[in-house]
Amino acid sequence: MSYKYTVIRFVALFLAFVMFIGFFPLNALAKQEEKEIERLIYVIEETMKKNSSNKDEVFELQIMLNRILECNIIVDGLYGTITQGKVEEFQEKYKLEVTGKVDEATRKKLNSVYAYLANIKKAMVRVNSYLNVRKGPSTDFDEIGRVYNGEVYRIYLTKENWYYIKTKSGQYGWICADYTTGNFVEISIGKQILTFYLNNIEILFSPVVTGCVANQDDTPKGIFALTHKSKDTMLMENSLVNYWMKFYMGIGCHDAPWRTKFGGDIYLTGGSHGCVNMPFIQAELLYKYIEVKTTIVVRE
Repeated sequence: MSYKYTVIRFVALFLAFVMFIGFFPLNALAKQEEKEIERLIYVIEETMKKNSSNKDEVFELQIMLNRILECNIIVDGLYGTITQGKVEEFQEKYKLEVTGKVDEATRKKLNSVYAYLANIKKAMVRVNSYLNVRKGPSTDFDEIGRVYNGEVYRIYLTKENWYYIKTKSGQYGWICADYTTGNFVEISIGKQILTFYLNNIEILFSPVVTGCVANQDDTPKGIFALTHKSKDTMLMENSLVNYWMKFYMGIGCHDAPWRTKFGGDIYLTGGSHGCVNMPFIQAELLYKYIEVKTTIVVRE
């Protein structure tokens, strides 16, 4: 239940209670007001039962669906046919009753799957060129492959300062954790997603809008580091943002108060001037935990 609806209901219940104990005369007008209050409570409760009742909740739902189903629907807080279709896809995949509605069983499953995915530990390789993969957790073991700078791998096991991973070729082996980082940001242009890892755990999965392709304002790709962050910053295009996180020349991540939609293919014709636009809450969380020099990788 959102804060807005909680306040409305509290006020409505309080007024109803006051009239009931006699502080207001129960004349015809008061009784009419009491009926109106009861109607208001009913409308609020019924509205909250609908999937489209709370834009923030639908916004969150769309982010979860993108994460779990690895899809790229526009995140706008509106429960339309595309979102409903993805809910049905989720329900079918996890053997739930396919209704297209987020009932209690669906919500519980969404939360559990999302939590599981978020808690998968990952590490980014940070070396000048490549890092050897070995048969065992020591340099005494033979080399069986290589991983490269900026690549991200799931950590299956940890032994002292070694990680057991699965390489892109499907080979399992050990890499030295000393040449990796657990604090990093990944930005996918194609998926329009920003993921932030802290201590190897995913703490943020956010839809974004990157540079406009049609205007040739593409967000630069590569491996960068956060160089500066500040609050209440005026950008070059005369846009005031609450959270500014710069990682390359005049390019950075920031909230975009002028946007109500994120993700999807917005960036193709309605993208930014090159920056990574984020929803306010997600930008606030990133700003709170990201530190200067944190690695930021922008991929196709």
